[in-house]
Amino acid sequence: MASYKNLYLNEKLTTECIQKIQQVFDELDHYEAIKQITKAYMGVHKLNSNETLLGFWVPGIQNGYISRFASSLYLEILQPKVRQIEKALSYEEVTMDVVRLPLMVVEDYFVGVVEGLTLGNKDQLGDLYWLNVDMDGRRKYIRDPLCSSVPFGIYGPSELFDMMAMFEDRKDRAYFAQNYLDVYPDGSYQANPIGSCLEIHTETATEEGTLEMLTNRFQTIGKKIQMNIDQGEEDVYGQLSTQDLNYIGFDTIELMPEVPTSERESIKGETGEFFKIIDRDEYSLRVQLKKPDISNWGYDTPVYGSVAVSPSLLGTLRPNELLTFIETLHNMPGRPIQICIDSVLGHCDFQGAYLLETFDEVPQDNYEPKYIHSSFLTGPNMYGRDIDFSSPYVRAMLLEMLRRKVDYGFDCIRIDGAQDFIKSRDDRTGFRIQDDIFLKELVSIEQNINGLIRHPDINLEDGRPWPDDMNWLYNSKYLDHTIEMTLPHDVIPKQWSPIIFAHNVHGKYKWFMDKWDRFVEVFRYGEHWITGQSNHDNARYFYKMVPSLSSSQYKSGDAFSNYYNQYLGDTKKQVVHHALDHEGLSALMLGFLPGHPMFLLNALVHTPWMFLRNIDETYSVEILASEGAKFFEWYVDEATFMRDDNFKDLKRYGFIDYNTLYKVLQYLYSLKLKVKTDALSVRVLFEDPVEEGCYENVEAIKNQLKCLLEPKTKEEINYTNKLMDRMNSDVKDTKQRMVSAKELFEKKLSLLNKELSSVLNEIQYLEHSTNEKKMISLNMQIHKLKYLSDLKEFQLQILLEHSKAQNAYDVEVWSKDPMLCQLIPADVLFYEASGSVDLRKLADVFMKDAIMACKVHRYEDGLDSAHTRFNFNLRQFRIQHPWLMHNPSNHVRKDYFARKLFINGAKETGEWGDKGDLKLCNTLYYGWRTSPNENSQIFFIANMEGDVIDACPLNIFLNLEGEWDVVLHSPTLLIEKKTMNRDDQIKNFKNGEVLILERQLI
Repeated sequence: MASYKNLYLNEKLTTECIQKIQQVFDELDHYEAIKQITKAYMGVHKLNSNETLLGFWVPGIQNGYISRFASSLYLEILQPKVRQIEKALSYEEVTMDVVRLPLMVVEDYFVGVVEGLTLGNKDQLGDLYWLNVDMDGRRKYIRDPLCSSVPFGIYGPSELFDMMAMFEDRKDRAYFAQNYLDVYPDGSYQANPIGSCLEIHTETATEEGTLEMLTNRFQTIGKKIQMNIDQGEEDVYGQLSTQDLNYIGFDTIELMPEVPTSERESIKGETGEFFKIIDRDEYSLRVQLKKPDISNWGYDTPVYGSVAVSPSLLGTLRPNELLTFIETLHNMPGRPIQICIDSVLGHCDFQGAYLLETFDEVPQDNYEPKYIHSSFLTGPNMYGRDIDFSSPYVRAMLLEMLRRKVDYGFDCIRIDGAQDFIKSRDDRTGFRIQDDIFLKELVSIEQNINGLIRHPDINLEDGRPWPDDMNWLYNSKYLDHTIEMTLPHDVIPKQWSPIIFAHNVHGKYKWFMDKWDRFVEVFRYGEHWITGQSNHDNARYFYKMVPSLSSSQYKSGDAFSNYYNQYLGDTKKQVVHHALDHEGLSALMLGFLPGHPMFLLNALVHTPWMFLRNIDETYSVEILASEGAKFFEWYVDEATFMRDDNFKDLKRYGFIDYNTLYKVLQYLYSLKLKVKTDALSVRVLFEDPVEEGCYENVEAIKNQLKCLLEPKTKEEINYTNKLMDRMNSDVKDTKQRMVSAKELFEKKLSLLNKELSSVLNEIQYLEHSTNEKKMISLNMQIHKLKYLSDLKEFQLQILLEHSKAQNAYDVEVWSKDPMLCQLIPADVLFYEASGSVDLRKLADVFMKDAIMACKVHRYEDGLDSAHTRFNFNLRQFRIQHPWLMHNPSNHVRKDYFARKLFINGAKETGEWGDKGDLKLCNTLYYGWRTSPNENSQIFFIANMEGDVIDACPLNIFLNLEGEWDVVLHSPTLLIEKKTMNRDDQIKNFKNGEVLILERQLI
């Protein structure tokens, strides 16, 4: 029995495991065997109080590159001498005993049963672990992708945590047996639909930014509700504060991803900033520990550690915080709240390559993350690296990651970026070929809650054919899976609808007039769609997509989409908040349309919002440049900036004046706008200078190429050398850009020749043609393309590098920009000794301040109590009318939805006629729905956009006779009557206001 101190490798039990694994391979289909083995033997499995099974997938361990070093591959256990985390963090250094145990090999697995390990719990830190291998003097750590706790970040060792004991002690067991949609013949349960959903970003939801404090918030609300119940209050929510109401009345809470995310870039491939090894010998380790403090939306995931919870979101660094949060929601007095996991397993951040590196092949010298070899990953994509879904080992690992995570007790699963689950790419076009078979398998997993088998509710965020089709907004069905995929027990999954994706920015002028067809689609078959008003994406894309011009400046003939809707507010800050918390739209989603509406907490509280992350230096300045100015334009006015609790560090560094900082941000934005994409840097070589082109003719290209290849001045020589260095720093990328450029040249030549032929025909047959200039332009482009196509590889490569370098994203160049230095006051503390601006420091400080400025608690005192209660009442209304979730009938007298472009003031201006007046008209949505049992009927009408309507007669909207009860209306809409009929009018009907009536039919 291999042993050290108090730890032992139980060779007998390990051998039995090895034999069972081999037996599974012998008896089952290869993929089925891998799935069973991954579930039963990979990661950490507590066998009893003293024995723990650990299993690792180590590709190549038998005959790959790493097999050469098998004798130096060990399970390394780190045993902290201080088990209390707070105490350990308080020391400058801590010492840990090091124990190395050889495990046993079977197939590509490294497995062992170890006796004497200490597993962590809510009160103490467990032993830490990873695999350690010495490859020709290079120490490498192989981590457990299925680890359940990473208290010191993703680069530190994982913690052995007693998940079994934690789940056995859960406090919400009764919830699962009492709350379900169905029980199937096999005894398994189907979870309830997601319903109305509140999306929460944990870090900005509380001052502390942890699950612990978010739980405290819900527990405090729960105590108030329970007190009202105990006192026999008719309205158990009546005593809740305005601030409390934004958290209650939803069917489900969806946390933005709480998984560990990538960390600050400076640590590349080592043990991270939160677990710094100071010294080590054979038997001990001295380390500096630090509590992780990574800020992120949660989508920059390395995939590794997805079973765990981000330690940055854990006040105690204990996974128990997530379970306690779930228990609190499930046990809410009056009405339990479900929880939805936001699962990000379709793509991997670049840093995942460091953590999931495998050594079945010889490691490459280029340690850039897009080239690191990993059997988990394939080529790079816009997020980082593609996941190798073709590998049965990877598929099994992903299935197990999600299964183990949902066993926390999640009721619903949202799959982020379902279009990213691809099995391959088309060789010619590069287009994605989706792997819907695996996607279905992933969302068909069963949940095990202390023996109760359950199927969570499923919703898929799938934008296909994005990103391959730029017109995906209208080419997407948004129903691919709902139509084509059937889950076990004939369950149909839900998908994100066309009205909830990022591009839904309701502040554009005439948005509701323009997008009417999309709302009609929701009315027809929305019961399988995630709908709603706001989420993390469209709250950010608002400032990226909504124009800066007010509709008050509208010029006849312009596109309405070039303006924002002036009627939403007097300031841009009012516009964005009223757009994302639009009473008419909220009422439409909750009080009328089918589906499962989503709302973002920050939008309901009217906080600022932007793309939040502080993990890297590569893109930090680019994020500041592309987002900072727009973030300020829409979310951060001078009053918000000047608050004592906002932007403290920027002020401390010298930016005490709002306008000064705003001008700097605007200038950085102007620099970013000049940056060319790879495609544009190719197109400028041949396009007409009237458009994007940089060269008048072939001679101009030849002259430029000569300057690059035969530099004369010192400045020219230095510039050419700089281009050469960039080309040589990433030879693969340089080669790929050249290949892509040649492919574009070939396609463009074919298209231009066809276009030229058409123009020549027109000139030949028409006496007067205006196309002669076009013919000259086409000929010039064709000549340039032919010349470029014939260039030698090196000539084209350096020309492309030069093109890319013009107005490139170059932090060093930007930091010395004369105009930027002129805009930043001399006493601001971001200047370096050389006189250049430390833009990375500025970006870091700005992001930290922006994160704090988005904190919910800072704005809750300014909530409009009447508006907040109206939103709450809408959610209660939907709870009381659960049939609204489902699709309406096709019977027009029972269910009807229409839009009216209401002429409002056009007659008085003399501008109305047969064509109507799209500028002056209001867009009104209205209709009625009837309960399935035909006991009641609802009438809805909202002034979705437009100026105030002095008197809106109901008789042109409400075609049904009888008296209707006034059940809900905007707080600012003065309705004194308790009942209304079609002879009544709505007076002073303002932009965004809504009225809901109801009548009993029996």
